[in-house]
Amino acid sequence: MKRYSKKSTVKKIKVLESTENNIFCAEIISEPLKSLESKQSRALMVETSKLVEKAWGVFPDTYLEQSILGSYYLLLLRDSADNLVGIAPVRKVKIQRRWVYVFGLTAVHPDYQGLGLMKKMYAHVLTKVFLENMMKGKLAVEFIFITSNALTIGSIAKLARFVYPNPYLINMETGRVDDPDEGTWETVKLFLEEEGEKYRDLQKNGSVMIGFYDDKKDLLMQWGVEQKNKSMQLFVKNYLQPGSGKEVVVRAVISVWELLSAAIN
Repeated sequence: MKRYSKKSTVKKIKVLESTENNIFCAEIISEPLKSLESKQSRALMVETSKLVEKAWGVFPDTYLEQSILGSYYLLLLRDSADNLVGIAPVRKVKIQRRWVYVFGLTAVHPDYQGLGLMKKMYAHVLTKVFLENMMKGKLAVEFIFITSNALTIGSIAKLARFVYPNPYLINMETGRVDDPDEGTWETVKLFLEEEGEKYRDLQKNGSVMIGFYDDKKDLLMQWGVEQKNKSMQLFVKNYLQPGSGKEVVVRAVISVWELLSAAIN
C-alpha cells in the first residue's frame, strides 16, 4: 500500500455491499503539516485535489491546503489497486476551554459512493481522536463543522449520540426540525466567532448560515447528491437548497460505544 508517512497507522476496511473491490486500506496521518516533508506534502495535495475535483468539483488550493494539510488527523482511503478513493480530515479548536473537533472537506470517489465508506472513514479516523481522549478519561467527544453536504450530516447522524440538526428527526408534516438547545446554539456562535467566519445571517432553526459563500463564489455548488431517504430529501429541500449558498453548522457528540459499533458494523 502506498503511504505518505512511515509513522502513520494503516487500517483495513471491508465493505460487504461491494462485490468486487471490497477491501480498502486507510492510512491515518497525524498532523500532516508537521509530519510530512515538503515533497510529500506537494504530492499529497496533487493526489487529493484530483479526488476532490471528481467528487465535488474544483476548490482553490489554499482552501484545500487548510483543510487537508492543516488537519489534526487525516485519513486517506485506497482501493485494492492503490488508487486514492477517499479522504477524511479532522482538526480541533478550543471553545470555552474545551477541545472541539472539526471535520474538514471529506470526499469519496463517485465510483465508490453508496457503499457507506464515508461512515466507515469517520469511524476509523475518530478512533484516533477517541484513543487520545480516553487517555484523559473522556468517553464522549464533541464535534462541530460547517457543511452543505447532506451525506456528511447523515453519516454523522448515524454515528452520534447527539447531533443537531438531525435530518432523520425532521417533522414530515411541517418540514422543520426543532430549534437547537441553548448549549448547542451558544457553541455554534462561539465556533463561528473563533473561526472568524463571515456571514449575513445565522438562523437558529436548523442552524443555517447564510452568506458564507458571498466571498467564496468559486466554492458554491449548484447541485446536490440525490437522497433516497424521504426525511433527508425534505431536509435538503428546506434547509440546504443546493445552489442557494446556504450552509448548516452541525454539532455532534459521539461516545466510544457508538464509535465501536460503527467500526464493527
